[in-house]
Amino acid sequence: MRRCLTLLLALGLATLSACGQGTSSEPSGDGTNGDAEELKEEESEVNGVNVSVSAETVGDQIEATITLINTTDQDVHFQFSSGQQYELILKNEAGDTVYRYSDDKMFTMALIDETLAAGESKTWTESIPAGDLESGTYTLLAEVVVAAVDGESVPKPSPYKAQTTVIK
Repeated sequence: MRRCLTLLLALGLATLSACGQGTSSEPSGDGTNGDAEELKEEESEVNGVNVSVSAETVGDQIEATITLINTTDQDVHFQFSSGQQYELILKNEAGDTVYRYSDDKMFTMALIDETLAAGESKTWTESIPAGDLESGTYTLLAEVVVAAVDGESVPKPSPYKAQTTVIK
């Protein structure tokens, strides 16, 4: 019986240690803010892979969409080092961070492999609470937090990022 309890305790600790909290790496770039309409979408391209972000205010939420597109004629293999596949950061006009997706979240520490075929895309959507935000212009920064692409390590911060302006 004592062995069973020791084994269960060890498994519980191993499970807890396999979880991590969100990273605080921040995509760089200037930004603006957002309101009830989508103002501007910016994208980046790295080795034939495009990243774009769009956002619009709907009621008390900012609806954000991040899209990763393989524009090459070959499959592209992505490896993520945790359950967190993207980061969203909302900044006010002064450049202060008013929202970070990974704050107060835990992500599994597991390797996740994704392959995008030629021309294929992957989309993530997220609702950002905006009820407590003052009216104004905000910048939404999005970063795909991929660890490796086609077996090659990706530097931190990830070059797979984009930003957009949101008006509230």
